Amino acid sequence: MNDAVKAGRDSFLRIEEGVYNIGVSEPAIRDAMSRITDRAIIADYLYHSFPVHSVSLAGVSIGKRLVTLEEFERFVAATGYRTDAEREGWGWIWDNAWVKRDNVSWRKPFGDAVDTEYGEYKGIVPVLQVTWNDCVAYCAWVSSLSSMRARLPTEFEWEVFAGKCGVESLKTFEEGVQKPGSSLEYMHRMLELLRVNGAVLPGIVWEWCDDWFDRYPGGVHNDEFGSVYKVLRGGSLLSHPAQRTREYRFRRCPTARSAYYGFRLVIE
Repeated sequence: MNDAVKAGRDSFLRIEEGVYNIGVSEPAIRDAMSRITDRAIIADYLYHSFPVHSVSLAGVSIGKRLVTLEEFERFVAATGYRTDAEREGWGWIWDNAWVKRDNVSWRKPFGDAVDTEYGEYKGIVPVLQVTWNDCVAYCAWVSSLSSMRARLPTEFEWEVFAGKCGVESLKTFEEGVQKPGSSLEYMHRMLELLRVNGAVLPGIVWEWCDDWFDRYPGGVHNDEFGSVYKVLRGGSLLSHPAQRTREYRFRRCPTARSAYYGFRLVIE
């Protein structure tokens, strides 16, 4: 059985049943844009999270740790599963620009010498280069080993979880955080955070959520809304601070993967 499930309550943060406020207001978006100097972050991106609205959530438990390389390795060994990156033979990496690199996957997500260090710390590093499809397959396997159902968090569950973990709001974030300049620096900063925080805090990698990327009730229309893209939350160490806030919404196709995408479990 998956170690996170076996470890019990200490490995999960409980979200109690209740009604929660989700999203950001228009004044908060205007204020955030007045503080953002990076022209790559435009107002339209922030309006994906507009407006504030109430949602009802059932009680669930969300994993404090991201699913690790070691846990995913056991899943593959038990099932013979091949990820989207393995079947198609490529994945995305960052090398001063986004590069489509052949022969990268969850086994070797960066395609360089850093992959060795990634493998050496497989018990704590998150599995990388996984798609939404891969994450769902993993959740189904974990569910088959237990009477509890494992799944990806909804983006609303994730946002409440992030707030409980102390992740900054779009209303309070500050610019000025130095991004890693190389995959090696990224790995070392990630390991440092994992050792200190045990991966409780989001913001290390973008985290897949269960939902389709769609408009909030009363929100602004966007042609990307609908059933094409899945939601990712949290930002990575390469992301702008605004993207690493608890309300920011990102989207990619269910087959998208990079060295900066991972996931955590919800247990019902």
